[in-house]
Amino acid sequence: MKKFLAGISKSILYFFGGIFFTLFLFSVLVVVYLYNENIRLKNEIKGINNNSFNMEPKDKIEKLIPETIIDDEPEVRLQPVPKGIIWQNWNNVKMNMTADEVVNLLGNPSQVISMIDETKYIYKDERNEGTINFNRIMRVISINR
Repeated sequence: MKKFLAGISKSILYFFGGIFFTLFLFSVLVVVYLYNENIRLKNEIKGINNNSFNMEPKDKIEKLIPETIIDDEPEVRLQPVPKGIIWQNWNNVKMNMTADEVVNLLGNPSQVISMIDETKYIYKDERNEGTINFNRIMRVISINR
């Protein structure tokens, strides 16, 4: 009986040893394959990079860009902003006006203070001072003179 158990234990050891050896060989083959694949992909990327630097896309781009550009939008002309502050127009500033409308009406502000929720235009000269506050979308929310 002892010989029988010794034979079985040896066969079990050989069996598991074979399994572990097979797994080891398989893992070595996988590592070698992945290493070779990595090198192949690196070389392919180098080739693509080299080809992309040698390409001249001018010809292709010139074919895409038309010779004449069609402009359907009418030309917008801004009125020149006068220099200095026009205090006579201060009473014409209304709530919800845009910043561009205010600048066209009064002139450029002396100072602009931008905050998170609002922007303040300060108009100031030797005799007068006033502020206009704008909301986030640059619409007048308060006027102080």
